[in-house]
Amino acid sequence: MSNATSITRDLSGNAFLDPTFANLLAAAAAAAYTDFANTNNPGYTPPALIFDGIGFNFLQRFTGFDDVIWGSGEEERYALLYQSASQNNTYLIAFRGTSSVDDMLLDLESGSSLAFIPFYNSSNFPKNVYVGDGFNKIYLTQKNTMPASLQKQIFTALGKLPDPPTEIFITGHSLGGALASLFTLDMAVSLPDVGITSITFASPRVGSSNWQTVYDQTYHLQDKTIRVRNSYDLVPKAPPANWPFSFKDIGQEFLVSFNVENNHIEVSDIILSWHALTNYTYVVTRAVTVTPQLWTGEFPDQTHNGWNMLSYNPDAASSALEQANSRDDVKQLLEKQNTTPTVAV
Repeated sequence: MSNATSITRDLSGNAFLDPTFANLLAAAAAAAYTDFANTNNPGYTPPALIFDGIGFNFLQRFTGFDDVIWGSGEEERYALLYQSASQNNTYLIAFRGTSSVDDMLLDLESGSSLAFIPFYNSSNFPKNVYVGDGFNKIYLTQKNTMPASLQKQIFTALGKLPDPPTEIFITGHSLGGALASLFTLDMAVSLPDVGITSITFASPRVGSSNWQTVYDQTYHLQDKTIRVRNSYDLVPKAPPANWPFSFKDIGQEFLVSFNVENNHIEVSDIILSWHALTNYTYVVTRAVTVTPQLWTGEFPDQTHNGWNMLSYNPDAASSALEQANSRDDVKQLLEKQNTTPTVAV
C-alpha cells in the first residue's frame, strides 16, 4: 500500500478535515449532481475543480442502474472521474445521491442486505460482509443497454489510464456517500497499491457489523475515511443500528449540527434542509478554517428562499433529533425544535 493520505486528529481526538480538500470534495459531489441534471444535454462537460491552486480535470462519467425498490428502472449518471492537473497519478472520483430526500428515505426502507463482492481478489474476501441491497444493486447491476455495471465501468477505466493511479480521493453525498464507501473498500481490496482518502457527506449506514470490521481494518481504512454528518440529518441514522437491521458506521466522524431557525409545518422541506449538500457545504467550509473545527451562527437556508438556518456547537446541540432513527419520529421531534440551545455566535 502506498503512503495514502491518513486522516489526522486534533488535540481533542476529533477527525481533522483539511480545508482545501473539504472544499474540493464538496464541489466534486455537487458536480456529480449537476452532471445528472444535464442528462438530456449530450454536450455537457463538467468543468475543472480548482481550489487554493489545486486543480482536477474531468476525465469520464460512469452510470449505474437505478433499480432500488420497484424492480424496474433505468441507467443513470452516478459518478465522475477527475485527474489532478499537477500530479498525473492522482485522481478523484465523486458519486451523486438520489434526486430528492424522499427518494433517499424510500430507498432506505428496503433495509435488506446482500453480500459485498470486490472487483478483484474476491476469492480471498470474506463471504459474510453484507451491505444494503439497494446500494449494492446500483453498484453491481448491468441491464438494458449498459456497457457494464458501475463497478466494472470504473475499474475498467482505471485499468486503461495512461497514468496508472497511485492515489485516489473518493467522495459522495447521501446515497452517493454509500456508493463511495462501497468503492473505497473495493479499491482497497482490488488495487491495494493505490493510496486512498475517502470523505463523504450525509452518507447512510452501508452495511452490517462484519462490513464495519472489514472496512475499518482493511489497509487501515478507518484512518483514511471521514463521514461528515449533521446531527439533525435523518439519512445518516438509517438503516438503523439496532436489531434487526444492525447497520454500522465506518471510519471517523466529523460532526456538524445545523437546524432550521424557526418552526415550519413542511416536514419534508425541513428534512431536505437538514440533508442538503449545499447546507453541509456552507457550514463545513466555514468550520474547517478555524480551530477547533466548528462554526456557529445564522445562515440562509441554501434550499428554501426566506428560511434561515442555525449552526450549533455539535457538543452542545439538542440530543432530541440525535436519537431519531426513522421517519416515524420526525413529526414528534419537530415539535421539540424550540428546545434547541442558544447559539454562541
